[in-house]
Amino acid sequence: MADQSEKKLRTKEDDEVSGRDGEAVSPELPVGIITDILVRLPVKTLLRFKCVSRPWRSLISDPSFASSFLARSLARPAVASLVSISDLSQPVPSLYQFFRLDHQTGLSAPVPLPDMPSETVKISEGIHGFVCLDAGGLTRVCNPSTREVAALPLTSPDFPDDLQGEISSFAALGYDPASKQYKVLKTWILYSPYGGVAAAHKVLTLATDSWRTVDDCPVKFPWDDCISEEGAIHILTRDSMKGNIVGTLDLATEKFRMLLLPEGVRAVKVELKLFRGHLALLECRRLWDDDTITMYVLDDYGSRAWKELRMVLPRFS
Repeated sequence: MADQSEKKLRTKEDDEVSGRDGEAVSPELPVGIITDILVRLPVKTLLRFKCVSRPWRSLISDPSFASSFLARSLARPAVASLVSISDLSQPVPSLYQFFRLDHQTGLSAPVPLPDMPSETVKISEGIHGFVCLDAGGLTRVCNPSTREVAALPLTSPDFPDDLQGEISSFAALGYDPASKQYKVLKTWILYSPYGGVAAAHKVLTLATDSWRTVDDCPVKFPWDDCISEEGAIHILTRDSMKGNIVGTLDLATEKFRMLLLPEGVRAVKVELKLFRGHLALLECRRLWDDDTITMYVLDDYGSRAWKELRMVLPRFS
């Protein structure tokens, strides 16, 4: 079997470079060595190499190769970041521009987004270089660096027929390391003309066509922030009665749970962040009084214990 696998990776050029007696001029490399070389290459180079031959395309497209490439990429120090900036000149900042920021030179270069047939496109926090774009009924997952786009199947919320009103939608992409699958969470918020609010939630596993309904979700209002990390999607929203709340979708079980927030942050403006791989809440209400920013870091998901960190910034002279 090993010999057959190695022969499959012979390129078209290898077949042509042979002697008259049919013997290859250069020896073939084992599959393991070729894989070890390829996982060290940039994404754009791999995309070009997929055109070398069908066996190479099959190897680079294989899920096990993608897992090895991802693990190696996450272990390397970041040399560049993907930065998104919204157009603040718009009444509702929704038009985003992506930039690739080089950490060594400090220079940035624009990265074009795929065209979406809507002026209002919501872009979720990225994970592993992928972002989720949502525009009404359309949802896309794309890699801005390679401009590859996956169009997700159309779906709609399961609101009762007698419930009418204006509907807005939000979508987020997450990664489940247990199943090694990417999943998209989509939420619809319906505003009734009589003052009521309703919500519906669905989940889709990428490379499938079936959306699944998520029940018993605590998120009933539009998202303020959304953070995806290994195995979960965290949503910060603001309940008109309870103040700030955070709902966490476990991507393995596809079930929601509430995070109990630290004392004193439910009624103040906070932002959801990732700090050294941990979920964090950032609040700046004391910034203008004593130059202090407070961060609450969730060190232990099991006990849901938050650690308070205070940072005093230098005053402007």
